[in-house]
Amino acid sequence: MKPPTLAPKDASERIAVLDIQRGIAILLIFLVNITNMGNSVYEHFGDARLLGWQPKDRICWWVIRLFVDGTQRGLLQFLFGAGALILLSRTQRPEGPVAVADLYFRRNFLLIFFGLFDIFGLLWFGDILYQYGAAALFLFPLRRLKSKTLLAISLAAVVVVTAQSANRYRHQVASYTASQDAQKKQSLHQPLTTQDAQAIAQRAAKLASLRTPTSALAEERSVRMGPFWNYANWCTHIWLAFVYPTLVGNVAEVLFPAILGMALYKFGVTQGERSTLFYACSAVFCYIPGLALRASDALVFIKFEGLPSKASIFSELARLLITLGHVALMNLLVRTRPGLRLLTPFKAAGRTAFSLYLIQNFLGMWILFPGFAFGLFGRFGWFGLTSIALAIMIAQLLLATLWLHFFTMGPLEWVWRSLAYNRQQPFRKHVAQFEAV
Repeated sequence: MKPPTLAPKDASERIAVLDIQRGIAILLIFLVNITNMGNSVYEHFGDARLLGWQPKDRICWWVIRLFVDGTQRGLLQFLFGAGALILLSRTQRPEGPVAVADLYFRRNFLLIFFGLFDIFGLLWFGDILYQYGAAALFLFPLRRLKSKTLLAISLAAVVVVTAQSANRYRHQVASYTASQDAQKKQSLHQPLTTQDAQAIAQRAAKLASLRTPTSALAEERSVRMGPFWNYANWCTHIWLAFVYPTLVGNVAEVLFPAILGMALYKFGVTQGERSTLFYACSAVFCYIPGLALRASDALVFIKFEGLPSKASIFSELARLLITLGHVALMNLLVRTRPGLRLLTPFKAAGRTAFSLYLIQNFLGMWILFPGFAFGLFGRFGWFGLTSIALAIMIAQLLLATLWLHFFTMGPLEWVWRSLAYNRQQPFRKHVAQFEAV
């Protein structure tokens, strides 16, 4: 049997709604990332007020918290699972070519490499590429599983995460209740036991952890506005100290939603093969509980007192529900003429998503905010950073559309695919026979 000639999919074979979803996700994820690029990373550890808390800042925070944070990753994770199935479809036949498997693993090892470049070259400590590349290695043996089995695996993972969150909540409640009882005894001048003293001390430490010391903020600003090497060392340290230790959890956070994405693709959900009624009901029944859980958790969070939040038990479930709501809403919109007109421009962003993501990181970590460049670090809060992100997103959308008039794929997509396919891919549009996946 003659070995197959592998090449990226022809433009006519692409699934438009998947490109739209990918484009929206990769652009909106910048709304989340820019906060840690342009202002203090300590906001990420619990005090959103570090980025301003005026009414306009709060509005931006609420929109990002409810609709964007984590859900754009969720969309990319669903699409990653779907993309794995699309690429591996030929291997599901008994005589499926080994060449496809070689391509799949080569692509994802390259993705890990690009992730490491993003971390240590572009200095973006919030990189997600290496997580996707690593998770993909575990998706390969699951490609032949039935959709219901894939769904069961992903739901089991949600149950495990929820059980872990419930256990953390139980300990938080016990600690908080003990501290309240001890403080009540103290206010009544009753003798305190050793356990009472420990409960009060633990509560004080918890509150202190939510309020970043001025000295730490000053040190961060000094480094991020200082010489390049100090800045580079600090960014690398942040990844090694806070991200690298959670490597297994980060990969798992990609893997199981990607498995769910595989199930959704096999069910025909992601690519728009279900009925309009199905998507309408899905949007309603996913958004309502998902947003309710997130809003409840956020209302506890903005008291900034480190209080236990019962809704936090279901944070992963809420993230996935809202992400599913986004998928349903986009599939609904593309079925209407105004919705299709609104979303069609995002196809170009979806086809150049890899390039757009790394451009965002380059702009944030090398151009806009560091002291050796424009030096805008710390000058903007939630509203200002959201405005900058939106302006860059619009510019990227226009750039992607213009670029694809002349080229078959984004520049970094071309590098990635040329390396993955072991041959140079067509790049300029007038000489190309294929367009990139």
